[in-house]
Amino acid sequence: MQRDLKKSLKKSNMTGLRGTMWLFRRDPQELDKEERSRLALLFECAPDLKQAWRLRRSN
Repeated sequence: MQRDLKKSLKKSNMTGLRGTMWLFRRDPQELDKEERSRLALLFECAPDLKQAWRLRRSN
């Protein structure tokens, strides 16, 4: 999925998403405002990841 996302985004957008998969793996309560914003950008670019993230958090 990450590879497909990289292929579909412009280079400028990809720069803003660097390191975001680490945020995806962290506890959302531990994220600061900037990190939550970056995670939101990731979810805008890859809505399927948002659904996977929600499912992961519900368990």
